Amino acid sequence: MTQDQASKKQSINIRDLYPHLSEEELKEADENFRAYIDLTLRIYERICADPAAYARFRALTDSKAGRIINTTRSTV
Repeated sequence: MTQDQASKKQSINIRDLYPHLSEEELKEADENFRAYIDLTLRIYERICADPAAYARFRALTDSKAGRIINTTRSTV
């Protein structure tokens, strides 16, 4: 299997996630998702453009800061 075939096989869309939605609802969900991605990208670009904000971002997301959520599964 080529990388392109693997990529196509793994890709999903809004309809795959919400097969029960109408066409209008799917369109609205897609628009909302795209708006969310646009907002996220703008936030990231703003943080990257500001060295102080980027330093705070790195400090918050640095793996050395420790994990809050235990990665082992519960046996209960």
